[in-house]
Amino acid sequence: MSTGFRALRDYADKTSGPLRPPGGEAPATAAQRGLWLVDSLSAHRNGYTVTHAYHLSGPLDRDALVAAAEAVVDRHTALRTRFELRGDVLWQVVGDAPLDLAVTDLSRSTLHRPIEQVLADRPPERLDLARGPVLRAELVIRSATEHVLVLQVHHAVNDAASMAVIEADLSAAYDALSGGTPYDAPPAPQFIDLCGTAPAGDVARAAAFWRAELDGCPATKDTRSEVDRTYPAAWEQVDCTAEYEAILHSGATPGRSPFAVLLAAMHRAVAAEFDTADTVVGTTVSIRPEGADDAVGPFVNTLPVRLVHDPAWSDDDTVTQAARSLGRVLEHHAVPFEDVSAVGSGDLAVTLTSNTAMGPGPA
Repeated sequence: MSTGFRALRDYADKTSGPLRPPGGEAPATAAQRGLWLVDSLSAHRNGYTVTHAYHLSGPLDRDALVAAAEAVVDRHTALRTRFELRGDVLWQVVGDAPLDLAVTDLSRSTLHRPIEQVLADRPPERLDLARGPVLRAELVIRSATEHVLVLQVHHAVNDAASMAVIEADLSAAYDALSGGTPYDAPPAPQFIDLCGTAPAGDVARAAAFWRAELDGCPATKDTRSEVDRTYPAAWEQVDCTAEYEAILHSGATPGRSPFAVLLAAMHRAVAAEFDTADTVVGTTVSIRPEGADDAVGPFVNTLPVRLVHDPAWSDDDTVTQAARSLGRVLEHHAVPFEDVSAVGSGDLAVTLTSNTAMGPGPA
């Protein structure tokens, strides 16, 4: 196995300079601050390491794949970022860290275990946000024509749409390099240049909205949870095409989308858990600004959706009201909720996320 992942380069003179000094540094976003805090408090520090595995069939040019992975890391500064706390401000610091891709050769093994078992041996690694790297890669060789590429990346530098960007760039770079031509792509937009602060007017409007929206909201923090608890996770793939089409063509009240149905169901579950008709469920939304389609970074904001349930509501009524509540909060999706929320309203017992931005994977 080839090791030697190099830590991100340390910076000199870390405590002085303008708010946005040259050299690839900027204050962390609200989402990054939250992820950094949870990471710092967690005993295992792997809760936000996201693993993506790709089954590669056919002959593989390994040198081209390694070079393609290095090209992707070089192309997107978010993948070369570490985080540094200076006083009360958390900073993103971009370094210069080419990726070393580890290689594990299982081609001579007589076990021939299923891919799922091979991946089960690779739980999320701890990715050190202070030192880096925030992305690790491993190529598992099963035979001359079967490989598994495993990417582990910290959520503080990526989101679902970012993985689609990484996958597309990796495919394009491999196609070029394996064909004997350089990978020549135009410069990509960088997260550190696009994560600016929302206009003051938007912030003021959002603050006023949240004060009114969450006024009198009951606390729903689950005091039984532990901040350093980690949870096993697994993907379950279910074909819901028929149900999705039925909902879209049901002719019911506007806003009855599949996500609205799931959101209403989650509110019902929270109401039962906490024995209240006044519930709050968080939802993570994408806040990519214009021009950021090809950028890698955590363009996310978690917003609370409040629903005060009336016992007289039918199921359709509940879904409709959940959709309306979601529509209200989405008008303020570009302003980080943590920056404008009222004191005591930042705790969410549960969040519901729908990932529709994932790509098909490297071709």
